[in-house]
Amino acid sequence: MPTAWAYLVVLLLFALITRNRFITEPREVISCLFFYRNFLGGIGLAGHFWSLSVEEQFYLVWPVIMFFAGIRRCRWIALVGALGCAVFRQVSWKHYSHTFPMGPTFLHADGLLVGCLLALLFADERIRLRIARWSRFCALPAFIILILSLYLQNEETLFLEQISIACLIAATTLHPTAVFARPLSFQSLTWFGTISYSVYIWHGLFMFSHSPLAIFVFMPLFALAGYHLIERPSTRLGHTLTLASPKDFPSETDAFMLS
Repeated sequence: MPTAWAYLVVLLLFALITRNRFITEPREVISCLFFYRNFLGGIGLAGHFWSLSVEEQFYLVWPVIMFFAGIRRCRWIALVGALGCAVFRQVSWKHYSHTFPMGPTFLHADGLLVGCLLALLFADERIRLRIARWSRFCALPAFIILILSLYLQNEETLFLEQISIACLIAATTLHPTAVFARPLSFQSLTWFGTISYSVYIWHGLFMFSHSPLAIFVFMPLFALAGYHLIERPSTRLGHTLTLASPKDFPSETDAFMLS
């Protein structure tokens, strides 16, 4: 959150200095602060907060569901919820297509729920072993489906995209030495994954720029500064406030691999 807040402060400062309305109106700032930006619509320099809003809503709702329903019931809830979300998006696409990728959370929840379902299945050792048997053979088909889905980018392929990502996660996690898994351990890729949140936050400032200088120089500088000056110190402060030992927390690389 400190990184997100810092980004909004920078936008407001730019708006004051240049007398431009970088953020269209106060309600957009409020929607970003309280994470309901995806319901607001419109694309601006804070438009990418729509996905952060979906994630924060998930963090608030899903743990409560798990607490009351338990793991076994949550498997069915995740499965039915993901299928229901995909069907709803398909039949109501014309109504929401003009605002996509914005829109209500139930247009996007299938990706999160598919991931939850995979994690809950992994929690059962017997199911995990069964998945391990066939997952080594699904990496290549899943990769091909993912590339095609990203290329087509329509409502009919979005659910296939979520399934293919889940299959790739299963295959590369359970078979880390496989051909498709080894590249994910490259140091440069894991490093980029570590700073990816700051990259995502700060890229919004440059997303409408056509200047190579802004995209390839200033955007990386802002992202790295945000990571080292805001994100990491905030994380260390959070660890201190929990009164826990640093060894109780995963390293940056471990945290990325777990995510």
